[in-house]
Amino acid sequence: MGPQGTIIGTKQPGFEPGGPKHSLIQLAPDGSVLRTIAEFRGELSEGQKAVTLHWYSNRIVFSPVTSVSFCYGFSEEYKIYLSDGEGRTTLVVAKDEKPLPISGKEKEGTRESGMFMWFGQTQEPEDDIIFPDHRQFFGNILSDDCGRLYVIHSMSILEKDAPSLVDVFSNEGIYLYKMTWPFIPASVKQGCLYEVRSDEETGEVRIVRHRIKNWSQMASGRG
Repeated sequence: MGPQGTIIGTKQPGFEPGGPKHSLIQLAPDGSVLRTIAEFRGELSEGQKAVTLHWYSNRIVFSPVTSVSFCYGFSEEYKIYLSDGEGRTTLVVAKDEKPLPISGKEKEGTRESGMFMWFGQTQEPEDDIIFPDHRQFFGNILSDDCGRLYVIHSMSILEKDAPSLVDVFSNEGIYLYKMTWPFIPASVKQGCLYEVRSDEETGEVRIVRHRIKNWSQMASGRG
């Protein structure tokens, strides 16, 4: 959320020369585009006539930090941009992380069950999958009410149910430590992880609160 009720969000990538363009935009209350905050290029091969978004496609990830600030990054590189409500960059958080290659088994698993949507002239979307040079560095970013950042690593499609690896940074962008989460919470606030659980059969949705036992040590940067 930006100032005066504006909204920060992503625009669906379109097919164009040079690769699909991923855009982070700011919308006015009436839905009109106020400005483009950042643009990044996705994967495209020469002569490709369609774009398939899949498990290993790079994308923009963003999260609110305060009521008038937010953070975002493009998963191809390990850089998180902190911005004010107008989209001006105030801090860049980076980490020297070794890129992980995408194996043949991961590509096979993606073709079988890891495609999300596709655009362009194609009848067989699995034929138009273009894989990046390496696995995305992150799949999500969260911030807590102390201003810390939680950068959630992208998991292999072969291990998508495994605990998530999370890098924790201070509100000044200093790397603190790595942890694991058994699930990805909807939010982190006041010493708790909030999980959304839904029952597909009944349609029931529940919010489950998990208390963090060492929150006081985390809040002071000691734990």
